[in-house]
Amino acid sequence: MKKSSQTLFVLVAVLLCAAVSLAAPKPKKAAPVAVPTPDSVFGFAPGADYHLADFEQMTKYYQALAAASPRIRLQNIGPTGYGRQMFIAIISSEENLRELDHYKSIVQQLASGKLDEATARKLADEGKAVVWIDGGLHATEVAGAQQSPELAYMVVSEETPEMQRIRDSVILVQCPVINPDGLDIVAHWYEKNVNTPYELAPTIQLWNKYVGHDNNRDWYMFNQVESRDVAKELYQEWFPQIVYNQHQSGPFPSRIFVPPFDDPMNPNIPAEVARGVNLVGDAMTRRFEEENQPGAVSRQEFDMWWNGGMRTAPYYHNMIGILTETALFDYATPGYYPPQSLPKAFPNGVSAVEPSIYYPDPWRGGWWHLKDAVDYMITGDMAVLDIAARRKDQWLFDFWKMCHDEIGLGEKGGPYVYIVPQQQHDPTATGDMLFALQMGGVQIEKTTQDFTANGVTYPAGTIVMPAAQPFRPYLIDLMEPQHYPDLRLYPGGPPKRPYDMTGWTLPMQMGVNVVRVDQPISISADPAKIDEPAHHFDPPAGTKIGRIGLYDSWEPNMDAGWTRWLLDHYTIPYTDLHDADIRAGNLRQKFDVIILPQQSEQSMLHGWQPGAMPAFGGEGIREGVTQRPEYVGGLGLPGVMALEDFARQGGRIVALDEASELLIQEFGLPVRNVLANVGPTQFYGPGSLLRIDVDPDLPETQGMQKDSVAFFVNSQAFDVWDPKNPAGPPRFTGSETHEVDPFTQLGEHDGIRILAVYPKTNPLLSGWLLGEQHLEGKVAAVSVPFGQGRIVLIGFRCQFRGQPENTYPLLFNSLAVPADSGAGAAEAGNTR
Repeated sequence: MKKSSQTLFVLVAVLLCAAVSLAAPKPKKAAPVAVPTPDSVFGFAPGADYHLADFEQMTKYYQALAAASPRIRLQNIGPTGYGRQMFIAIISSEENLRELDHYKSIVQQLASGKLDEATARKLADEGKAVVWIDGGLHATEVAGAQQSPELAYMVVSEETPEMQRIRDSVILVQCPVINPDGLDIVAHWYEKNVNTPYELAPTIQLWNKYVGHDNNRDWYMFNQVESRDVAKELYQEWFPQIVYNQHQSGPFPSRIFVPPFDDPMNPNIPAEVARGVNLVGDAMTRRFEEENQPGAVSRQEFDMWWNGGMRTAPYYHNMIGILTETALFDYATPGYYPPQSLPKAFPNGVSAVEPSIYYPDPWRGGWWHLKDAVDYMITGDMAVLDIAARRKDQWLFDFWKMCHDEIGLGEKGGPYVYIVPQQQHDPTATGDMLFALQMGGVQIEKTTQDFTANGVTYPAGTIVMPAAQPFRPYLIDLMEPQHYPDLRLYPGGPPKRPYDMTGWTLPMQMGVNVVRVDQPISISADPAKIDEPAHHFDPPAGTKIGRIGLYDSWEPNMDAGWTRWLLDHYTIPYTDLHDADIRAGNLRQKFDVIILPQQSEQSMLHGWQPGAMPAFGGEGIREGVTQRPEYVGGLGLPGVMALEDFARQGGRIVALDEASELLIQEFGLPVRNVLANVGPTQFYGPGSLLRIDVDPDLPETQGMQKDSVAFFVNSQAFDVWDPKNPAGPPRFTGSETHEVDPFTQLGEHDGIRILAVYPKTNPLLSGWLLGEQHLEGKVAAVSVPFGQGRIVLIGFRCQFRGQPENTYPLLFNSLAVPADSGAGAAEAGNTR
């Protein structure tokens, strides 16, 4: 009885306490401070017709937002090419930001892969998912940057249950403008032209200092300062589990492309990454349906093979890389699409009218405003943030598991370690390769004792890269050859176009000797810090750097941009030459060498033309669009004649890849591109590494290795005639129908220098090549006398994206002239 009374007393007390608890008012969270809206700073809402906020406005808005709210912090991450200051915004709950260092430490511990499973699960439960979202990488795809402040405002200010859950579970690392220089170039150009006949005119310069669209092709070389700024945040600081990179060039007439991606899938990508990409893509498409936003398409054009893009490189770092391609009209000008004008099918043959598995809700046409694109991007943002919050523990644990498993695979060997011997043909290229790898998060070590591997003894101080590391997929993918599958649009049909390159193996294209060791061995080593080497070019003895002119069309040319970058990188002076500069003639009085970067003959001859112009977003030609008159036209006949006079008077012209065709055709050179009329079903080389045989004793090939590697991107292969007998058979060719072996043809013959040839068998080293017999034994690079001067035709891009350092000498040596000729490099300089 006493025990029952005590029990009853306790029960009554508990009920009374509960009643008091229910009656007492719940403590409330502090009311959020009013925060500024984007339009209060811009003077217009993001996505408004005919308005683009520039980088100064963006910066001012984010500074105002951070000053008003404890839910956002700003952090400078480095300069741009033109000296603007890049920044990221870290957005989460007030509580999370107060403990930000703690949560960053959790992610860094998980990224190490060294924790045991129990500890990893505990930290995954305790931690917060890190999501990276950026905007404005490709500056002409204008909605990406414009949506950023709208997203930041929403995440900071909204009090919906969903947004509270996102702020509590997710740390959003937002790079509002990942290409600040480009934003200003495009926004200011559009502002100059809006409400004029040139409102939709394409920009006339690359929209960053050097590489324009190729800023999304620099994510394993990190040649551009912006790429380096971001790489440090991705692969050394934040280790996001999801990386979302937004674009505006999807398959027309869809309104947005979202994952799943198309085949093929690179075998070095962990399976968990592919599954995660598909999971996020499904969450995005579901949300577009919920928001009544039709036109989402998947499994078109964009594959998971290439390493080197902003969304693809994260795959090899055990991160979920997401790319969307939202529809774009032109700048901030709205456009109308009559329903009957839409194509009936996508380029791959899938219906664009009838629902299908990966296009279940077709877009039917109508008006398209910049605000529509912004809204679609915001929907994509919210889908990513929502699924990140809902399964944040799993994202964190999966990230640890992939990092942990990759270490385990490396410990088993096959490969076990990569050795970089101390003796290298080009120490600068070796240093550049190691610097880029470390920038991408690869763990590099220096041995402290001598060791033996594969029967060879290496001294202490040798650089090694163990495969037992979290980013093992990234290391292996960049060290090993790629073997791209032969995919066709249909049986017996043309090749299926890869998203980008099919082969990129770094030791091959940089000319670095790397030794792979498959079996576990004992190595004593410490972590090594790799500094970027100094870059300079020493001309061959008896020569100096000539006065250089670099042709730069008003049609923005990325290959010209990469050439500028390379010359600046090696502090080689030059002068930019536009069409009018060349047409004006008298070139020999000013220059010793003129470089023609990769560009089509027609583009160089004619440039921008009045009338219809290319549309953005892959939508063909936009009628009624015209270019400003001061930028219309190309070299024309006067420019060609001026170049011919320049060469005849002793000047040297260096033409890269397709630019060779202009000189071959217009100057009547004894050279032909044997691939010019070969269709894609017979020959296709969309981006691979090919072996070339080089004579290293010629003036243009000094410093090269006999066995070198060309980066072949739908490039050229030549037959060369005897100039004294142009009607006869090709004299310098390695085809099987001729008696002369190609290797004996290297060298100088009657003034013609055969610099490099493709081997007669098996030229492919990495990537994919269809119909290789069409270039086997053909000339890859040739130097032809012309008047008192010389024409150097390099049939591939020897400086492609700043990567194939083993072929840099072809360009550098061609810039050197005898020390007693010309007026000297000091008189030229870079007049950009």
